[in-house]
Amino acid sequence: MRVYDPIPETLNALKDSNIQIMLCIPNDKLQALTDPKEAYNWVVANVINYIKQVKIRYISVGNEISPLIAGSSQFVPFLLPAMENVQRVITAFGLNNRVKISTAIETGLLANTYPPSQSTFRGDVTSLIKPIIEFLKQNNAPLLANIYP
Repeated sequence: MRVYDPIPETLNALKDSNIQIMLCIPNDKLQALTDPKEAYNWVVANVINYIKQVKIRYISVGNEISPLIAGSSQFVPFLLPAMENVQRVITAFGLNNRVKISTAIETGLLANTYPPSQSTFRGDVTSLIKPIIEFLKQNNAPLLANIYP
């Protein structure tokens, strides 16, 4: 189940439910999470305080951040640093094998989508996506994609 914003009432309702969740960090929180202290505080408040009773499997840092979308392009500089800071905190708590850090992309970043095994990223988003792919590879985490049929 995807939880777009870690609201305590939602997380409390999921306690002991046996439902695995993907907890999302809203785009407007990314700049703050480039500060390691803020990333620590976010993880403690939204993951550590619930991890014993809520099955948090993924943390999606941002949603559809893209230099191609006017409403999200201002968040591009904050995405990878926020991902790295959240990963450091998760690792410090020894949760890096249990909770994977990723981000969700929109399919507009792809130049080719069919067949899926032949997908490639657009050349004009390489500077954004390549470091993210390297980060995900280092942490054995998937790249998430929002697919709209």
